[in-house]
Amino acid sequence: MDKIKGPAKMMFLAGILCIYGCTKHPVQDAGHTEIGFSAACTKAAIDNGAFSAGDAFAVYGYYSPIGNMSAQETEIFNAEKVSFDGNNWTYNGARYWIPGNEYDFYAIFPFDTKARQISVEPTDGETPRRITITGFDATHSIDLMTAANTGIACESQSGNGTVGLTFRHHLARLSFPCEIEAATAAANPSYEVRINEACIYGMTRQGDIAITGDTETWDFSNYGTTTETSPFCAFSDAAGDKTISGTTVTDLFGDDILLFPSADLSEYRLHISFSTRNDASSEWKDETKDITFSSLTARWEASRHYRYTLTFQGNNILFTVNIADWNESMGGIITVE
Repeated sequence: MDKIKGPAKMMFLAGILCIYGCTKHPVQDAGHTEIGFSAACTKAAIDNGAFSAGDAFAVYGYYSPIGNMSAQETEIFNAEKVSFDGNNWTYNGARYWIPGNEYDFYAIFPFDTKARQISVEPTDGETPRRITITGFDATHSIDLMTAANTGIACESQSGNGTVGLTFRHHLARLSFPCEIEAATAAANPSYEVRINEACIYGMTRQGDIAITGDTETWDFSNYGTTTETSPFCAFSDAAGDKTISGTTVTDLFGDDILLFPSADLSEYRLHISFSTRNDASSEWKDETKDITFSSLTARWEASRHYRYTLTFQGNNILFTVNIADWNESMGGIITVE
């Protein structure tokens, strides 16, 4: 792939990326307009679709002469780190629009995915390119997102202003709030639940994803599945600190879990061990539950937020399943006895 070299590099490879809310306007250099970016993200683990200071993504960019399908693309961004300071997104150097060319842009968030390998390669010489992320480890709780904007024609010296990038999420988000049933708490305010341990298992820790346009494909064939003794994630409270009573609400794992999307949850399980007692003078009664996720939800889809509320009622658990941003819930209320 041809690259800009020598003095031309100094002249054309420079700029500032602007992301949502950035007030800096494009500037001129030798008659060319600076390439700027605006970005948004769909709803998921990034709260309210907003980025935070310290966030960063990798951007890739290419151009070729308009209408010349046989010409080699020129690379202008190659995993360039773009960092957010709370107000603006910046990177080292600047890039400018060059009239007569068509541009393609790709981005991967976060900059450090901790994946084993990342590539952004042509697919049979056509656009869009295929983004391949190999060895992505979901146990790091990284909100993996990508964005692309391709086929942007620059036909004048004034350039095209900013390039819009809309990031989409490639994982499913799970939450596990725990509470005591309101009627139970009202009838016996001294009733307590102590969560001793919990784990999620049956899925892989790692996966490979290929993204071309709006199509994404996960492949887990190169990785083994987790087990109850070696789970995807786990919680253990030997000190008995995770005790709930009254109207207290606590999260089972302390934070949201980000997992691979799956159309088959029949082998995915939640194991939970807990103890209950009617009052401080009573002995704890130990309980263990093993729940298959397919009994609660049909599937996990990328960019969806699955909220599994565990409501304790005597020795039983009521699961209320809600999926954020959908018009209705899947699963409803399920009792695990």
